[in-house]
Amino acid sequence: MKIKTILNHKGSTLQVVLILFLVLLSNLLTYANYMATSYKIYHYEQLINTERDVEVLLRNHYRKLEDDGHLHLGSFSKDHSKVSYVAVEADDHIVITTKVTLPDLTYHMVMEMEADDLSIKACTYL
Repeated sequence: MKIKTILNHKGSTLQVVLILFLVLLSNLLTYANYMATSYKIYHYEQLINTERDVEVLLRNHYRKLEDDGHLHLGSFSKDHSKVSYVAVEADDHIVITTKVTLPDLTYHMVMEMEADDLSIKACTYL
């Protein structure tokens, strides 16, 4: 007596194609999410690098002005960028509040500088 086995092959091809489609779709969505995150990180890095460059330039500028004795209140601009600052002398340090306006960014910065050796104690962004 022969045992007949009935196999249902009608749905198996469709299931394999569907699983392959879902795997490819999952990979595509993961890659798109990765690219979007990389884009955001790149722009955030550019923002931090711009702030760092401006901070270094301002530190040098403030040190020159303090050496000359002209660091009180002022502003200057260059290439669509504007910087305005107010310096207040305390006991042994100088507090400089700065507003930086770049074409795509505006932020405030508070810098504390030693009065005797002009070293930077702290620099915080608001």
